[in-house]
Amino acid sequence: MEHGNISVSTQKIAACCRVSKGTLYLYFQRKDELFVASLEEEIRSRTTFSIDIPVEPYDVENSLKVMGVKYEERISAERALAILRTVTAESARFPSIARKYIEFNDNIFISRLEEFFRRCSDDGKLRFEELRLAAEKFTLLGVCERLTQKEVEVIVDSAVSVIMANYSTEPRQSL
Repeated sequence: MEHGNISVSTQKIAACCRVSKGTLYLYFQRKDELFVASLEEEIRSRTTFSIDIPVEPYDVENSLKVMGVKYEERISAERALAILRTVTAESARFPSIARKYIEFNDNIFISRLEEFFRRCSDDGKLRFEELRLAAEKFTLLGVCERLTQKEVEVIVDSAVSVIMANYSTEPRQSL
């Protein structure tokens, strides 16, 4: 997959999978179908993740920082970046791959974050006009390269500050 669809032969794929070329064609009529299926499986297995969303939003700011760091670490992992590069390179030929990437990567976390924000709002800790928009803003901290732990913390702290400044129901204490 790291070589893209065009530059790799069906023979190489079969050898890598330790099966015959004929076996591949039993399951896939064309190399494109095999490529899409393997990339979709890679997207499902490598980009989906479970980040524990706190059930009770006792410490909203700290909870957001923990979730943000885990999210950032996950999306900036080398394998996740390789998938993103492949999806980007092949999305014009295979638009379904780009849709799957968004569905499995961003939408799952955004939906979980939206639910956390809903609980925070119900508890009076944060106030939102658009929960989904706030969750999407938080995930915009995504990267296109591997970051150091310090860089991750700076980005996450910035994202948390934006959320807290814009949506907190409690006045912020100045430093």
